[in-house]
Order: sequence, then C-alpha cells, then structure tokens
Amino acid sequence: MTPSKKIAILSFITVFIAGIAVGVVLEDLVFDKKQADRRKGDPNDFLFAKLTQELSLTTAQQDSLRSMLDKIKEEHRKLNRKRFENFEQIRLKFDQEFRKILDEKQMTRYDEMMQEFETRRKKHPQPR
Repeated sequence: MTPSKKIAILSFITVFIAGIAVGVVLEDLVFDKKQADRRKGDPNDFLFAKLTQELSLTTAQQDSLRSMLDKIKEEHRKLNRKRFENFEQIRLKFDQEFRKILDEKQMTRYDEMMQEFETRRKKHPQPR
C-alpha cells in the first residue's frame, strides 16, 4: 500500500470518528436543552400539550384532563409535605441522640455546623 493511500485511509477514519464525536456532543446538547425546557414551569403543561396533540383531544376532554392534572398535582404536593414532615421528625430524633455522645467542644462545633446548614436550607426551601 502506498503512503498516499495510507494517509487517505487514516484521514477518512479520523474524519469519520470526529464526525461521530461531534454528533454525540451535539445530540447531548440538544437533548439536554429539551429536557431543561421541560423542567421549566409546570410539568403538567408539557403532558397536557403532548396528550392534547397526540390524541387530538376535544375541548371537553382537554378541560377534563386539565382538571385531572391539577388534582394529581395537589395530591403530589400533599405527599411531598408529608414526606418532608416525616423527614424532619427523623432528623430531630437523630439530632437529639447524636448530641448525647458529643463532648462540649464537639457540641459547639456541631451547633455551628447546624446553623450553617439551616442558613443554606432557608435559601433553598423545600416545596410545600
């Protein structure tokens, strides 16, 4: 095989592999953008639009669907509130038990750490 044929084959393989890599990166960017767009706003809006379009829902069906989606959203909120309350109870129980094994210096540092945690948590409140 001549050197020019080797260079041509190597160039073809390089371009092919580079094309695949660029395609994968672009696909990830586009897919991630679509996912990010779906996460913006109410997730039920995406589902509502998709079902309405794909199933050609009538206005009456759309009204019923919107009502059902609103109801299920409220049920999810209630579950999240209950889950958060349970989590808080578990966390408080742990805190009480953990404090029993700390010495005075550790307790002081632990209180500082918990204050820092609470400050961060208040900046990012849980959904209620």
